[in-house]
Amino acid sequence: MDKKPVTILRDADGKAVGVMVETLDERFALELHPIDNGKEYTWPDAMARLKELGKKGFNEKQGKIIAVYHEEIDAALEAAGGDKLGWEWADGEYHRITAWFYHSTYGALHNVSKYLRSQVRAVLASELIEKLYEYRTEPILKNNNINPIN
Repeated sequence: MDKKPVTILRDADGKAVGVMVETLDERFALELHPIDNGKEYTWPDAMARLKELGKKGFNEKQGKIIAVYHEEIDAALEAAGGDKLGWEWADGEYHRITAWFYHSTYGALHNVSKYLRSQVRAVLASELIEKLYEYRTEPILKNNNINPIN
């Protein structure tokens, strides 16, 4: 069986903690839910809130990978009990007045005004991903249904 780029990351008890995306040169995991129950922030406020929580958002490169695998990521998020991707800030500026923004309607990464309001989703710390890597499960997308493989 081919290795799937999107897996559900679980703790030792089998509880889903995130959705991991793994490509040839990148490995990251999204939290199951946007921070603060999906509260909307301007980009500067979102970055300040992430810092306050000791977390980071996905970067530009990760945002582009999310755009490629958005259907698989959404299916895995739902299967893991999380929220599908919405309109979410990325953790990077494009220009002094714009920042990277994932647009779920189009499954694409754009740059928009930093002063629009949107939600933000954190990525799990790389140390946690390494610790839980052995507990991941591979969801398989078939006819819009997802089946975890153990």
